[in-house]
Amino acid sequence: MSMADGSTPPRRRRATASTGASPRQRPLREAQKELTRQRLITAGLEVFSQHGYAAATVEEITERANVGRTTFYTHFQSKADVAFAVASAQGLSLNASVASLGEARPGDRASVSAWLDRVARQSEQQSVLVTLVVQAIVAGPEIAEHFIDVQRRSAEAAVRQLVDAGWRPTERTTQRLMLLITLVVRWMHTHVVQRVAMPEGSRDALIDLVLAELDTLRPADPEITGAASRTERPDSGR
Repeated sequence: MSMADGSTPPRRRRATASTGASPRQRPLREAQKELTRQRLITAGLEVFSQHGYAAATVEEITERANVGRTTFYTHFQSKADVAFAVASAQGLSLNASVASLGEARPGDRASVSAWLDRVARQSEQQSVLVTLVVQAIVAGPEIAEHFIDVQRRSAEAAVRQLVDAGWRPTERTTQRLMLLITLVVRWMHTHVVQRVAMPEGSRDALIDLVLAELDTLRPADPEITGAASRTERPDSGR
């Protein structure tokens, strides 16, 4: 069909059925999708808390969230993905407390003790998450690699703080701190979360291990050495 001037009239746009949701509908759909995802994350946290990671099932998570399996797999590929999401949503404070190891100083036992106290308080407040981390690490290689990577990033953050404070790490500082963090998280789960009595002196032994690693650092500024020495031996001048 042609217009009076011989041109072809513009085609009408088809109904939104062929182009998806209208611009007005899209924000609402995205919001609903995010709400469903958050319901699944909350349900996953509750199921992991009640049954443990290994025993938890996708069916239990979907029932708790009141959604179908199809909806679940629209958002997540497996319960491991839910565990990742739970850790991402809930783990910022815990990760920050672990990474604050970078505030400790070589030769300063009090600063390492304060770090352990901070991690202990946060572990007690987030006992479900600490339990999930410990259970997930032994559940299988896929999910274990994720949580170990989180601990590696905490170690890297601690090293950056130490560097900013004027300390020079060795080539293996990050790897060793990561192993220490893994040990500390396990100790927190056993002693703080499960409230299992640990052998007398185990906390002091942890401090000794951390101090031994911090003592491998070298100061970029010689003044730091003197400050650390004075902190460790305040009565050395007597």
